[in-house]
Amino acid sequence: MFVQGPYNFSDTPNGFGADLVRGRRSVNNVEITFVFDRNESTSDSARIEWLRGVRHLGCLLRVNKLERSLKGTLHIEATVLAIRSAHENLKSRMYEIGLYKSGLIGGPDEEEEFDVLAYENNLAQSIVASCDALGE
Repeated sequence: MFVQGPYNFSDTPNGFGADLVRGRRSVNNVEITFVFDRNESTSDSARIEWLRGVRHLGCLLRVNKLERSLKGTLHIEATVLAIRSAHENLKSRMYEIGLYKSGLIGGPDEEEEFDVLAYENNLAQSIVASCDALGE
């Protein structure tokens, strides 16, 4: 998934010579976190300047784990595949409706584990139904 916005980068202690950093983005009751090695960045300026503090960036992420807290916050643990400067043509979007439809927020099955295959099947069926309704 691609997620854009302000990320908070904080150092993670490590005794193996890696420059580990935790990236975190939290919005609309969704928290995304990932850990990566700053030494694997493509430039010194990225390692020293861009991957520290709070930065408005776009991150391409591979989702590893989905969990919902008792307070309803969706926690996504991910592996970062790419980090880049924000793409200004992408506007903010509201994702809560999709989360409600998927059952990740507010459904009667709050205690059930998220089933990725069931979600993808439901999404595919919704797309087909929408196309049928449009006559396409």
